[in-house]
Amino acid sequence: PTSRTKPSSDYDFVLSDFGLACRMDATDIPHFEPIEGDCRYLCPSSLELGISGFVDKYGSERLYAIDMFAFGMTCIHVCLPRLLAERQEASAIRQRVIRGELLDPNSGLFQEVWNSEALQQNKMVMDVICQCVAVDPTNRPSA
Repeated sequence: PTSRTKPSSDYDFVLSDFGLACRMDATDIPHFEPIEGDCRYLCPSSLELGISGFVDKYGSERLYAIDMFAFGMTCIHVCLPRLLAERQEASAIRQRVIRGELLDPNSGLFQEVWNSEALQQNKMVMDVICQCVAVDPTNRPSA
């Protein structure tokens, strides 16, 4: 719908941290170890290490980096000029981000996100998104 790219002034938008809704287990996604959250938005290190392993490696003061990655992925989804039809497509975009395609001007993902109407209004947003989805959590901005 048109309100997705051109919001009416009748709406107030609020961004909040929903937090962890539930712990996923094998009944949610067969063939996976239990993880926390939605893997389409989780940063690679939290999926690889788990939350306790992430804290052991990076320290509890860097837990914000997990949320920053999720925020960056959310921004990418908002900037895409089309709705993502399936969970698998959203997961594929996450994998492309991790491979660095968002930073590659020759990639289709870069072109699709960069050319979105949302980013044409404010080009600084692309820099913020790229910082948020940095693979190394120490390179992400703090909240």
